[in-house]
Amino acid sequence: MVFKKTMFLLLLQHMVLSFGHPSSGDYQNQQQHKHKHKHSLLTDKAALLEFRKTIVSDPNSVLTNWDEAVDVCNFTGATCDRRGHRVVKLRLNGTNIGGMLSPFISNLTGLRILRLSDNHLLGLIPSGFGFLRHLHKVWLNGNNLQGLIPETLSLLSHLTYINLRENKLTGAIPASIFSNCTSLLYVDFSNNKLTGEIPPNVGHPPEIWCLNLFDNHLSGKLPASLSNSSMLVSLDVESNRLSGELPSDIVVKLPDLLYLHLSYNNMVSHDNNTNLEPFFTSLTNCTNLVELELANMDLGGRLSGTIGQLATSLSTLHLESNRIFGSIPPNVANLSNLTLLNLSTNLLNGTIPGEISRLMLEQLFLSNNSLTGAIPAELGQITSMGLLDLSKNRLSGKIPASVGNITHLNYLFLNSNQLSGEIPPSIGKCKDLYKLDLSYNLLTGRIPQEISGLNEIRIFLNFSHNQLQGPLPIELSKMESVQEIDLSWNNLTGSIFPQLSSCVALKLINLSHNSIQGQLPESLGDLRNLESLDVSRNSLSGKIPITLNKCPSLIHLNLSFNDFNGSIPSGGIFNLVTNASFFAALIEFRKIIVSDPNSVLTNWDEAVDVCNFTCVICDRRGHRVVKLWLNGTNIGGLLSPIIANLTGLRILSLSNNHLFGLIPSEFGFLRHLHKIWLDGNILQGLIPETLSLLSQLTYINLSGNKLTGVIPASIFSNCTSLHYVDFSNNKLTGEIPTDVGHALEIWGLNLFDNHLSGKLPASLSNSSMLLTLDVEGNRLFGELPSEIIVKLPDLLYLHLSYNNMVSHDENTNLEPFFTALTNCTVLEELELAGMGLGGRFPDTIGQLATSLSTLHLESNRIFGSIPPNLANLSNLTLLNLSTNLLNGTIPGEISRLMLEQLFLSNNSFTGAIPAELGQITSIGLLDLSNNRLSGEIPASVGNISRLNYLFLNNNQLSGEIPRSIRQCKVLQKLDLSYNLLTGRIPQEISGLNEIRIFLNLSHNRLQGPLPIELSKMESVQEIDLSSNNLTGSIFPQLSSCVALKLINLSHNSIQGQLPDSLGELRNLESLDVSTNSLSVEESSIWLQMLLSSVILIYVGQNLQKEFAREGNIGFVHVGS
Repeated sequence: MVFKKTMFLLLLQHMVLSFGHPSSGDYQNQQQHKHKHKHSLLTDKAALLEFRKTIVSDPNSVLTNWDEAVDVCNFTGATCDRRGHRVVKLRLNGTNIGGMLSPFISNLTGLRILRLSDNHLLGLIPSGFGFLRHLHKVWLNGNNLQGLIPETLSLLSHLTYINLRENKLTGAIPASIFSNCTSLLYVDFSNNKLTGEIPPNVGHPPEIWCLNLFDNHLSGKLPASLSNSSMLVSLDVESNRLSGELPSDIVVKLPDLLYLHLSYNNMVSHDNNTNLEPFFTSLTNCTNLVELELANMDLGGRLSGTIGQLATSLSTLHLESNRIFGSIPPNVANLSNLTLLNLSTNLLNGTIPGEISRLMLEQLFLSNNSLTGAIPAELGQITSMGLLDLSKNRLSGKIPASVGNITHLNYLFLNSNQLSGEIPPSIGKCKDLYKLDLSYNLLTGRIPQEISGLNEIRIFLNFSHNQLQGPLPIELSKMESVQEIDLSWNNLTGSIFPQLSSCVALKLINLSHNSIQGQLPESLGDLRNLESLDVSRNSLSGKIPITLNKCPSLIHLNLSFNDFNGSIPSGGIFNLVTNASFFAALIEFRKIIVSDPNSVLTNWDEAVDVCNFTCVICDRRGHRVVKLWLNGTNIGGLLSPIIANLTGLRILSLSNNHLFGLIPSEFGFLRHLHKIWLDGNILQGLIPETLSLLSQLTYINLSGNKLTGVIPASIFSNCTSLHYVDFSNNKLTGEIPTDVGHALEIWGLNLFDNHLSGKLPASLSNSSMLLTLDVEGNRLFGELPSEIIVKLPDLLYLHLSYNNMVSHDENTNLEPFFTALTNCTVLEELELAGMGLGGRFPDTIGQLATSLSTLHLESNRIFGSIPPNLANLSNLTLLNLSTNLLNGTIPGEISRLMLEQLFLSNNSFTGAIPAELGQITSIGLLDLSNNRLSGEIPASVGNISRLNYLFLNNNQLSGEIPRSIRQCKVLQKLDLSYNLLTGRIPQEISGLNEIRIFLNLSHNRLQGPLPIELSKMESVQEIDLSSNNLTGSIFPQLSSCVALKLINLSHNSIQGQLPDSLGELRNLESLDVSTNSLSVEESSIWLQMLLSSVILIYVGQNLQKEFAREGNIGFVHVGS
């Protein structure tokens, strides 16, 4: 309301300045004109100076000249209009400034371009930004902004470009942005934490060409209105929780579409996920399509020849991680501009068509399928190819010599097949190779000397698990850039040559499980980057070279099962550091902290004993820093590797701050560390493998960051004392490590809200002490993990929701999983929502632990009736079975439960609402909406005195509204709409004076006058009584409902005049009294008052006197 009043006063002020004074000559007018612009510019300057005050870090000194003595038009990043009257552009993008995003920017009312992207701004997006009515473009991406996207942004009617990407925004996307900002061309809300559905009117801006919403938590279907966005060039909604069929009806109407990214959602193909043909047929209308991404959605169906009819402009095609079957159509070769084709991790079979060689591919992924036959020699004709991945298939025959023609090849993966014969010498021509993996095949013969041509290999060479023979070729020593060599599990002989030390970049050498003889050369000690050396299970002899102590990075050494003699060399590489080093480490850490708003580090000073530093704890003797507690102090800056010098550290708590950058790999030096909290920061990059060196680690929390990549398996295999692991709320990919269950005493595993795929590892069944397993919000697939769960008797919390798992017997049988759950005798929370699980609701539900308090089974395909023995779960407080295929009646036995929330909406329940539900006096929310319930609303509902939310809408309920409902005095939402209710609205409704949100009795057959008792609902925000048979008049006392934002009395038989008192409703945004028999005087006071505040008035065509006036109103409808 303050906003609306302010806008009205601004309009009034403008009118007074422009027209309010009589003319006294040109000179006076010019002076007033100059004074006005000077005042505006001073206001702009004051706003920018206030903005600067909230900036706590400016490492590049960008704002140095933002000073009273400097003309605002000369402020760095600020641009004024040509006449120097107003600041029209503010560009501070990429300047690394940090601090709160100040609402004072809202005073720059002449601003047209606002660019604050790629900084370290915190806080909320100010709702006052709605005042920037001239704003055309706004960039706030790449910051740390939180909270909701303000509804007031919809007031920016000139807005064409808005980018809020890469923040931590939450809540729903305001629909009004798309309905009101009709000039929008570009919208990017990606990489946040937005929830809810994509607004149904997202297609309302007629000229929008780009919509990026990827990497959020959006649900529901793609709105049909997108089919109106015929100018759309880019649509990217990947990595959400969108459902429904692939949007054929939308895509067919987007002929100019260039980029379509739908990957990592829960969509299905047509005909119950069995038919891809309709969608690919619709795509043929996108004649300029460049990128198509449909990965990791478990899409089912055959890959048909329609793929060859797609636009020849197509350059990128991602179909990996689905359930696509059949052979690869040869006419895929028609896509003449295709540079990337990814069909990996599907159910494809047959041979690889040679026609693919006609393409100018740069990357070809066909791994993880069931392809058979030989590798086509024609692939050697694709000389443009930089990556070829045919791994994990059933390919046989020899590696074709023509592979040597692909001279630009950087990555070649042929591992895990059934390839035989010798490694072709021609492979030495692939001089640009970085990674070469031929492991897990049946290759024979010697490693060819021509391998010396691969001297540019920079990452790894893997020939392991074959049947190779002969000595190690000395040509390996020419690979100076290679980081990993794995030749294990072969039949290699000879000795390890000293020249191997020429491979100065080596981090890993694995020569285990061969027949190598002789001594380990002393020269291996020259490999300064070496981290892992495994020569186990050979016939090596002699002494262990003492020079290995010179390898400062060596963390894994396996010399077992050889014939070494002599003593084990003494000495180590990690000597104890002094107290002075601890002091220096903390001082260096402080130097890179750019913001310390609470002055926590003030006493971190040369003159203070390190053991007296705030949040620092030393051991009893004061020799070592053992604890560093800086959690929740709001410090901001780069996470420094200097902390690794605190080698006596046992507890490191840096959570809930604003630390950014990578997790330093040097943290692996903190060998005494027991617990580490880095959660709630802005850390990026990979989880370092070196954390696996923390053998005493019991607790690790890295949640709520922006970490990417895979979870290092070694953390679980090496850190065997782990009790609690939380990597949730990041962007981790890949599979959960297979040896996650190796930490036998682990009791908490939280991996929710990531992008993890694959199945739950079977090793979890070894974690018999597990209490919490939360992996919801990922892309895990496979059957519900019955064999794991049955071995976790102490499990308290099991959260598997929002993955791609299925029930047993091809998603038709829930019984085995629920039977396994009966072994979890202390289970408290079970969440299996949003996975499309199929099967009958098993009777076994009543045999689950009586300790169960929360049961989420919503948004699945569970059918049948609710078993009455569900009532055995005597401690159940939340039961959500909404959005399933359940039918039958609601069992009265549920009344035996002490439920606080009951969701049964969006099913096919029939029969009456059981009167026994009134016995659940503890219930605060009851949702039975969108079913086929009939009969009367039981009077016993009035016994539920704690009820806050009651939804009975969209059923076939009849009879009168029970008077007993007045006893539900704490109701905040009441929805009885879309039923067959009759009779009058009971006077007893006056008892519901605590309703704060909405009262909806619309679309029934209610009769009689509006009850004056409605006026006692002083806190209600919305009243909808539309589409009934109500009569009488609108009483003036309705203005007592001072919180009202919406009134809908349309489609009734109400008579008389609209009362003047409606003008007192200062919060009113929408008034609809259309299709009644009302009248109004043209000079009515209520209209004049509402014109300065109400956004929507819909009066209809039934007026005795029509009217229309201009004002600060959003919309007045006086016609039909």
